[in-house]
Amino acid sequence: MFGLELSFIWAGIIALAVLIYVILDGFDLGVGLLFPLTAALCQGVALGALVQGIEVEGRAYAGGWWDWLTPFSVLTGVAVVVGYALLGATWLNMKLVGRIQEHMRGLIRPLGIATL
Repeated sequence: MFGLELSFIWAGIIALAVLIYVILDGFDLGVGLLFPLTAALCQGVALGALVQGIEVEGRAYAGGWWDWLTPFSVLTGVAVVVGYALLGATWLNMKLVGRIQEHMRGLIRPLGIATL
């Protein structure tokens, strides 16, 4: 097929797949490393504010600048951080062996209790 061997085509497909993975997941992992309480805490606070309710008049936001920041939304943010840590610890427990697995296994119970 135009002088290309199948092995070169597959090498190109694999290289493209790795590039897409690095671009999509590398961004996510990089931000997570730069801001460890970055995304999880903000997601939880936003979730707590939405669950608690926001003021709307005429289909537009009618609240003040800091109405989203309540004890409930902050507690929800902390709960999401702890829940994500529990998910990460259980995933690492399944995927790893040795000292790190034992460390993660030790974190699972306290994180599970804190999540509840």
